[in-house]
Amino acid sequence: MVVALMGVLYTFAIGALERVQKKEANLLPTLEHLKSYLAHFDFEKEARLVCYDECRSCLVVLDRNKTSSVESFLHAKPKLFRYDPLLGMSGVESEPYFDDSGMEHATCFSYRLYSNGVGEQSIFEYEKKVYDLSDYFDDAKRYDTLEELKEEKERLLQKVLS
Repeated sequence: MVVALMGVLYTFAIGALERVQKKEANLLPTLEHLKSYLAHFDFEKEARLVCYDECRSCLVVLDRNKTSSVESFLHAKPKLFRYDPLLGMSGVESEPYFDDSGMEHATCFSYRLYSNGVGEQSIFEYEKKVYDLSDYFDDAKRYDTLEELKEEKERLLQKVLS
């Protein structure tokens, strides 16, 4: 009886521990789950994740107020692109961050999510993968190359036009 009771308690304890670990893992940002990561914060207008100091420091900014530092999940500066159906893919620079004292900081990464659930229309190339965050509501789609992403965008455009 005691052995059976200990087995049941062990099963519940392991299950609870796995749920806690999974929940904590979801609280760390990744490029693939950036929208859902920012969406779990309480904000009125926008949530922004900003990385600076050569991507060694990151923070969450809610409604233009710094709220918390975040462990950096980037090892290098991602390349940032925007896609336009008429102009194609174009490289852009990440916009700077202004701290509470008005001091400008160059950023190596920046991404915004607005209160309506729509994020910035951004594409990031990082560590030989491409992350498309241009979908309005869903988390990023990952591609192996920029060319693969462009082909998918063109395919979707043709589908809409036909």
